[in-house]
Amino acid sequence: MTVTGTAWVIMIEERLEFIVKRLAEAVEISNAPLVSTPEQQDQDYKNTFAYATGYSRAAMQGCVEELQELLDYIREGQVECFFGSDYEEQIDNL
Repeated sequence: MTVTGTAWVIMIEERLEFIVKRLAEAVEISNAPLVSTPEQQDQDYKNTFAYATGYSRAAMQGCVEELQELLDYIREGQVECFFGSDYEEQIDNL
């Protein structure tokens, strides 16, 4: 069964926004050890390279899973994918 409609497009868009946000947070956290002093790193584990590495790795793993799931939906024909400049027109014609 192929699911089409605005709801699926919005769901995909929201999931992609979540992925972008999660990766942006990982980049920000990865920068913390680079801009903090050794004293700051001693006072707050969130400023350490170990924390930044673990957080970023977990974020990337989660994003890979999310993207794989979206690709699986598209490849299985469960979602029609809209591409190109006529994206809004395609949605209006649902």
